Order: sequence, then C-alpha cells, then structure tokens
Amino acid sequence: MQQQSRVEFLAKYGLAAIVLILVGSILTYGGILAFQARQNQCSFDFGITCTDYIITPTGLTLSLQNNLGQDIRILSLKDTQGSCDVRDAKLSSDSTQTFSLTKCQHNQTGVYETRVELLYSTPSGTHRTMTGTVSGTIQS
Repeated sequence: MQQQSRVEFLAKYGLAAIVLILVGSILTYGGILAFQARQNQCSFDFGITCTDYIITPTGLTLSLQNNLGQDIRILSLKDTQGSCDVRDAKLSSDSTQTFSLTKCQHNQTGVYETRVELLYSTPSGTHRTMTGTVSGTIQS
C-alpha cells in the first residue's frame, strides 16, 4: 500500500514538474520572458556591425565596423527619435570607427529604444540606406 502511494505521488508531481519546465521553456524561447535580453542591443542590417554603444540623456555613441568589403562615405547617421545625426564621415573597409550623435532630445531615464538610419554612398556613387536598432539603459 505504501509503495503504491509513493508511485502515485511521483507520477502526479513528476508530471507537474515536467509540465512547468516545458511551459517555462516555451515562454522563454518564444520571447515572452526574454524581454531583458532584448533591452540591450545594437544591431544593423548585413554589412555593418555595431561593436559597442553608449546611450546618454543627450547623446548616442556608436562604434560601427564596416564589413561591406569597400570604403563608404556616410552621408547621414541619424537617431530617428532623438533628432540628432552625424553627417559626412568616412568608414573604411574592415575598420571600426566611433560616431557621436550629440544634442539628442531623449530627455528620459531608464531604457531608451530607437531606430538608427544610415545613409551612405559607395565608391561608385550609389546611395544606400541601412536601418539599425539601438536599445539600452541610459547612462548618466
């Protein structure tokens, strides 16, 4: 009799534990519980890598690496929410350069999220636009 109750106990609560683990895994990998990992990110379309970034109450500093295989001339690097940009800069192929977007109008604390637009020209004169996402905690 005791062994039967032990088996029933393990079957009942073991099944409940498995269900909880499965639900937690689904929620985490499904993105519902992964909000913290998405808060701190800096990413651009293929060809430009954001290697580092800092968000302050009045600015945005981005370290960008050019993986396009050719030098580019940055016509505009713009924070679409903060009303600030950098104009006319060069980013050599396979190099990393830091850009400071100053006099932004974030005027908030906590977490800041924005889209960054990069308008550039290639050596052949072709103009292209690339979009990035930057989000993270505002540093004081």
